[in-house]
Amino acid sequence: MKFLLGLAIGCAIGLLMAPASGEEMRARIAEKIDRNAREKAREIGARAGEKAYEKLKKTI
Repeated sequence: MKFLLGLAIGCAIGLLMAPASGEEMRARIAEKIDRNAREKAREIGARAGEKAYEKLKKTI
């Protein structure tokens, strides 16, 4: 009897602690990739703008 009670409790905890579904996980991963790509693009754009400004200052 204790075994069945332990089994039931274990199953309940497993269901509560289970990871998100595959679809939800893929959506989270895609969101993180998109966010990181946007941040990286901003960084690259800012650096390119700074370099262009420095070169422009040297030519004037």
